[in-house]
Amino acid sequence: IMADYLLALLVALCIVYVDGGEQHVVEKGPSEADKVACDMSTLWSACKGDPKAQYNIGRCIQANAMLPASRINFDFSSCFSISSQPLDDDQFMSSLTWMRLSAEQGFLLAQYHLAVDYDEMGQPDKAAEWYLEAAVRGHGESQYNLGVCYKIGSGVEQDDKKAMEWFESAAHNGDGTAAMNLARIYGKELGNMEEAVKWFKVAAEVGETAAMFNLGVFYERGVGGLSPSSPHARFWYSRAMERGHQGAQTNLYHLLEEAEDIDAMDDLQNMLADDADTNTAKNEPASALSVVEKLDLAIADAKMGSSRRSLNAAVELVRAAAEAGNAVAQHRLADCFEKAMGLPTVTVDVNQREAPNKPEAMRWYQHAAAQKYVPSMLKLANIYLRGGVLPADVSKAIDLLHDAATLQDHDAQQLLGVLLDENIRVLEVDLDDLQPAEYWYKTAALADSKFNLAKIYFQQKKFDLAVDSLVQAAHLNHTVAQRALNQSTAKPFDQTCDESVDKSNLEAMFVHESTEDSSHLASWVRQNGGIIQGVTSAESECGGGRQLRATRVLRARELLISVPKSLWLSGENLLKVSDLQTLFKTDELMQFVCNPYLGDMWTIIVGLEYEKHRKNSHWAPYIDALPHPTSPVFWSEEQLARLQTETVRNEIIDLKKQIEYVHRVLFTELFKQEPNLFNPNIHTLQSLMWSTMTVMGRAFGLGQWNTSDTGLIPFMDLANHVSRMPTATSWNHQEFLFESSLATLPGDEVFINYGGDKPTVSFLVNYGFLPESHYGDFVTLQGVFPKNLLQGIPGSEQRKLRRAMIAPVGPDGWFPLSFVHACHRVLYYAQNGKLLGDKESECNSETLQVILRSVEKVLNSLPSTLEEDQVALAGEGGKDYDESLILGIRVRFKSILHTLKQNLESVQDCAELQESSKQLYLANKLVDPEKLVDAHVINSLSLFRVTVKL
Repeated sequence: IMADYLLALLVALCIVYVDGGEQHVVEKGPSEADKVACDMSTLWSACKGDPKAQYNIGRCIQANAMLPASRINFDFSSCFSISSQPLDDDQFMSSLTWMRLSAEQGFLLAQYHLAVDYDEMGQPDKAAEWYLEAAVRGHGESQYNLGVCYKIGSGVEQDDKKAMEWFESAAHNGDGTAAMNLARIYGKELGNMEEAVKWFKVAAEVGETAAMFNLGVFYERGVGGLSPSSPHARFWYSRAMERGHQGAQTNLYHLLEEAEDIDAMDDLQNMLADDADTNTAKNEPASALSVVEKLDLAIADAKMGSSRRSLNAAVELVRAAAEAGNAVAQHRLADCFEKAMGLPTVTVDVNQREAPNKPEAMRWYQHAAAQKYVPSMLKLANIYLRGGVLPADVSKAIDLLHDAATLQDHDAQQLLGVLLDENIRVLEVDLDDLQPAEYWYKTAALADSKFNLAKIYFQQKKFDLAVDSLVQAAHLNHTVAQRALNQSTAKPFDQTCDESVDKSNLEAMFVHESTEDSSHLASWVRQNGGIIQGVTSAESECGGGRQLRATRVLRARELLISVPKSLWLSGENLLKVSDLQTLFKTDELMQFVCNPYLGDMWTIIVGLEYEKHRKNSHWAPYIDALPHPTSPVFWSEEQLARLQTETVRNEIIDLKKQIEYVHRVLFTELFKQEPNLFNPNIHTLQSLMWSTMTVMGRAFGLGQWNTSDTGLIPFMDLANHVSRMPTATSWNHQEFLFESSLATLPGDEVFINYGGDKPTVSFLVNYGFLPESHYGDFVTLQGVFPKNLLQGIPGSEQRKLRRAMIAPVGPDGWFPLSFVHACHRVLYYAQNGKLLGDKESECNSETLQVILRSVEKVLNSLPSTLEEDQVALAGEGGKDYDESLILGIRVRFKSILHTLKQNLESVQDCAELQESSKQLYLANKLVDPEKLVDAHVINSLSLFRVTVKL
């Protein structure tokens, strides 16, 4: 009887423990991920409409981390909300203003924090509305808080069923408190102890101490459908005790005392071992490929906009197979950690995008490589070559490549041959047991290997073998080998024979090297421990800039340039070397404009502006060699007007305003405070514009795994851009490395890829050129309607409609079908007074005609036609660099508008439109849609905006 009484008391106590004050809306404390930059760049982006930046400013104001408005002298007239109303000073310093602006654009964290703000202000109706906005998009804390709202009737009608539904959603998102609430409701209110046990298990697995204690009690006494199990009870008591639960410690002591067995704790270990064996049996290697295939399917679904839940579930299956020892799954799990797909990660930034967990990725790559899984071996070899999250170690890279090469992997054989061939990276490595480069080139059945082998034979004067290898490479579609043969014979390469080849011509091409770069800049880099080989700087053929050209035949993956860290013009080095270090560390206005500890863009700009005019600057040889930027920021008003597109023109003008602001606010004060360092006659606005566009056009991102930095890399930044080229640059804690991406003939230009997924407008404004690829070309469709048209419709639905009525149109002239549906819902409401649901809306011909008429109106209003611009670009207009950029922009956006018009005229219904817009994203013919989800990004970086009036 006493035992039964104690059991009832324990159960009651544990349920009361669960009920202990958890049922209220709480804002969980700010994490490390909520630390944001409270600086000028963030404020400027917020004023342009960037929802992430708006959220950041709101958080800065909440933390009292924003400088007073009077101190930063910001022009609030340039700071517009969604309704284009300027902010006054009081609105500017209100976190609620910024959270609301961000939340209305769909920024998830802002929606959650805005709901919390309204909760604290005693406005539960608005709080519940914004919790719902974030909850339906999968935000766990919002789901939990919305469940509390329904449970207690705060801002919504009390509804236990809905409360439980939202608690369950939050629990599935890893919210232990929500799982505890479900356990309490099922156990105490509904008397369903089996369901209560289920949710206690969920809560315990995510670290809820009380749930661990409760499970210990239930297993000890056999409550809730559980069979009494002393080992399981000990396990859960032990976990709760480790987290400081005194009751668990007491209960565990009594269990061990009752056992009267000195091996009692061994039982617990045996139980855990049994569980591990069971899990392993469920994930045999034979099934691992199927879970990897499920992962591939889930990734594809996620890219098409499906829920991330299926992706998370697929990753967990892969994790289970990886933990069971399957090498394929281990490699894919490492890839997931590296790309932050569906896994807990080190940090989560304020945009709710998971940050890569590089160390964990390396651990799983190493597990797979230890099992001789070649893709992981190659991955680790490249990481050891370049350094980073793992220290650079050429010897380990060689070992991995050799092991993979002996497994007959051609890529490993090829790269191993390159390393042994160039020597410079393997000087300190013991190579006695390795075959020479020639052996590995012969073994690898790759075009690059045959090309590299030809180069060795030419150097050894084995001309017949050299030509034979070159022909083999050409037949394997090695374009540089084909060009080399075509230059040495009058016949096409596929008809080449020994008699027709000019071997002396080929020998000169493959053996001789033109004079190395002897410029002051190159000498300075070498004198400071850098490497420059196989390339030289030269005048650019267009635009008045510089470029890199090959001085000899280059192999793919050959090391060309190494720039030591001491020569980087980076935030870290500026704090060490520059006289600005004291100002960077002490002046609050300097810290507002620049963020020297992150090495952000403005830090480097101000640093370059100072170093440029300083005598005996550490970077003088580099700065003296920099050409004038070609950015349109230097264009006249007349040139900007001739672009014929306000979106591009406004983006350029906005950047000019930022530069003017920095000069007006920061430099004016520096002229007063530091007259020995800054002179208004020297550090002029034009000079600052030069420094700004030099940095924006040349800086490399140097962020390393959850850190951020930016810097100029001397000599390295002479390489120009070409799209769709493999990555050729890398860096570690000692040096910045540049390898040749592709084989190259003497005199050819050597390129790098600046990031081919950037919108074309970014290339124009930041770098001062238009990429040869049209991948980043897009215009914007934006539906607009009278402000009072949707009165009476919930605000959340209005915001959803407005977001859906902004759509990018790519070079193929297709756009997301959701835009047409949103337009149809507005038109139907205007005509019938009823708002259709998402599934009720149609993509009908009437809506398509409204869009078509808008496009036709735009085309008819432009000052020149597409044909006229094409003729001008092909003629005299194309000879002037600035004029060629102006005409190039006009040709690009008008081409899209014409294609869009033709598509709208050709489709009779929406079936073709739906299929075509789907294929657009599948074929990656447009910038990644995930990077264009925010309205401000689409509007500010599009080539043109078409307003569709509804």
